[in-house]
Amino acid sequence: LVLAPKRVAQLVWTKEHLDWEHLQHLTVSLGLGSAAKRRKMLLLEPRDIAIQTIDNIQWLMKELAPLPDDHPLFDLLVVDESSRLKNPRSKRARELFKQIDRFRNVWLTTGTPRPNGIADQFMPMKLLSGGRMWGKSYDAWEQRNFTSDYTGFKKEVIPERAPTFEQDIKKYTYAIDPDDMDELPGLVT
Repeated sequence: LVLAPKRVAQLVWTKEHLDWEHLQHLTVSLGLGSAAKRRKMLLLEPRDIAIQTIDNIQWLMKELAPLPDDHPLFDLLVVDESSRLKNPRSKRARELFKQIDRFRNVWLTTGTPRPNGIADQFMPMKLLSGGRMWGKSYDAWEQRNFTSDYTGFKKEVIPERAPTFEQDIKKYTYAIDPDDMDELPGLVT
């Protein structure tokens, strides 16, 4: 099961497998349109990869709730552009978390893991660890690990906590160093 922004789902996930010889045999279904069309793709159409948009997470979680835990959709969850789930108060992220332990494998991908600092890592790490790493409450985690100015809005990591965050994050992530990447073709605009 792949969750991605609508354009990424349409333009990348539905076609990318065709560029790789060892993946060309896979069947891919994209769930767009009405709830009935999405339900049909999700539960009735035979396919190897089911793609839904991040915008439909709340609907999707309601559809998945009655399925048995050994259903094939729970084999692997891939969330592309997972930075869209960085807000620990968002309904999408909270609904996904309620069922995250049903997935045997969870992969989150992003090109911007911490655009605004370590606080943006709480929800992705909560999803990856099932809430076991830093706990389930963002507010409690923030109180333990951050200080704020007199207004209460400007938050800064308690300096001695920073190395611990890095060690924790490394347990669940894999980052590619630009020097380790293959030579990519030139950018065509």
